[in-house]
Amino acid sequence: MAHVTDGQVGLSGPWFVLKQDYAGESLLLHVLLMRPGAINTEPPIVEEHKHVISPFGGTVDAARASGISWPGLEATFTCHVVLVHLPESIAVFNRIDYSESRTPTSIRFSLEASHISFEVNPQFSEELTQSIRAGFVDS
Repeated sequence: MAHVTDGQVGLSGPWFVLKQDYAGESLLLHVLLMRPGAINTEPPIVEEHKHVISPFGGTVDAARASGISWPGLEATFTCHVVLVHLPESIAVFNRIDYSESRTPTSIRFSLEASHISFEVNPQFSEELTQSIRAGFVDS
């Protein structure tokens, strides 16, 4: 999310991550919901959800769903969707990053003791801020 106030751009988040993949004909949705810790110095709280969607709205039995080998959160394409709060309106800014190695440089995820953590690259944050400023403040 981005807030534009008095010509300044402030970024927050990410708040929501959706990774789409496939296992055979089933669609796999790996969802991360993030919210701030109780105090500013605490890391964000990350809730993880996994959903399996069968073709044509069929059902997936629990045994089959639990047996799926879920791919990691790496991706060749990463689409960043930023909700931009302007003084008198709301807009959406999109940026798509390509990584042939499936290791995006914008955001990195790690799994430690069944806990997912993430890190946003400061250079990416600055580039995103400059792009939003160019598109919504300086235009």
